[in-house]
Amino acid sequence: LSLLTIGIVSAGVFGATKAFFTDTETSKNNTFSAGIIDIAVDGQNPWSRTTPYQFADMKPSQVEYANFVIKNVGSNPANVWKKIDITKEEDKTITESECEYGGGTWDGTCSGNYTAKNDISSAIRYDLTVWVYDVDPAQNPGATAKWWQIIYTDEMNKRLNTLNGEDILLGMIPAGWYMKVQQSYHMDSDTENWAQGDVMTFDITLTAEQLKGTVLMENKNFACLLYTSDAADD
Repeated sequence: LSLLTIGIVSAGVFGATKAFFTDTETSKNNTFSAGIIDIAVDGQNPWSRTTPYQFADMKPSQVEYANFVIKNVGSNPANVWKKIDITKEEDKTITESECEYGGGTWDGTCSGNYTAKNDISSAIRYDLTVWVYDVDPAQNPGATAKWWQIIYTDEMNKRLNTLNGEDILLGMIPAGWYMKVQQSYHMDSDTENWAQGDVMTFDITLTAEQLKGTVLMENKNFACLLYTSDAADD
């Protein structure tokens, strides 16, 4: 028993005093940094148009366009959303025809039982298409889009009043790339005299958001897919 105890102690002493070859490597000054999500519109960041879009003297069947270019100036690819917020609809000028349409009496001014129909947004159809480039299309008019997407077409009959306050996905822009946005506004050909002199004021808001999940980048008529889906639902 004594010899066994001495042997165990000796083994312990040997284990405590023997040496091993080693090597140590150290990675220094590591950092963890948050990425940047940021966009510029028509070269402005923040977007501060000195002259708002003004579609003046609109008449039935008239079409007006509003184009702009978004650049992803952040360090990450981002999805971009667009929103239209209608802030005011009003009778800016009441004409004789509008007065009579609304049940009023005209004697130089509108009186009587005139009822205003301040709903010009219901008579405006909205189209939307986007193209994505790796160079600025404003500076390179002959550039070829890397991919494109038709979101709304005239046939879909999207009215501004139905899109009010709705977030519309324009698509993804890689870091350093550009997206050309084309919007068109169509006044219905059958718009009647109630709309004469009416004015609608609205805001446009663009929001960039970090990607979530997998994005498939391909040329597609997204409007066609939506229209087919809506038709199937009906």
